Amino acid sequence: MGALRAAIGVALVLTAAPVAWAVDPSGFDVMGIRLYMTSAEALTILRMQTKAVAVQDHPCERDLTRRCVGMIDADLPDGRMEIRFAEIPAVSEVASELAYSITLSIVAANRLTPELLRAATVDHYGLPTVPETMTWCRMLLRFSNSCDANQPLMRLEAAEGVAGVLKLTDLGLPRRLRRDAGLAASH
Repeated sequence: MGALRAAIGVALVLTAAPVAWAVDPSGFDVMGIRLYMTSAEALTILRMQTKAVAVQDHPCERDLTRRCVGMIDADLPDGRMEIRFAEIPAVSEVASELAYSITLSIVAANRLTPELLRAATVDHYGLPTVPETMTWCRMLLRFSNSCDANQPLMRLEAAEGVAGVLKLTDLGLPRRLRRDAGLAASH
């Protein structure tokens, strides 16, 4: 599993330019949940924090007799978490899917304002790569002050009714897993 996670973490964006304050959000966690965790690992951590966990599964693409987790929803003391999973197309004894999107809608409790949440997030994760959008990533798109969504990135967004929404994503993971499975099948 370590080799799979290492391969997933490789930057695939050739049009990106490194910046001095860039960080690798693939090592970040949100309430203990990290990118590339299996659904079993995520469920173990979530069930230590709450009993309000819902799992949405579906028949696995590679083996219709098995069930694969597509999403986990959890009501946590600090808010609502949604974790989305990408199915591993290749046969794996370790896991059927890996987390590629973690979203935490943080409740505005105990006088937690968006400004306080922003400061606490910077204190915990460090300065964002793009302060204007509160986005952390390894590389910026060339000639741009924005991060490519197909790499690991984290963003703190404003939202109505909550103190903020923290999103840790690697939206390129599902495509890379399918591509890598196709390459392995052709050899």
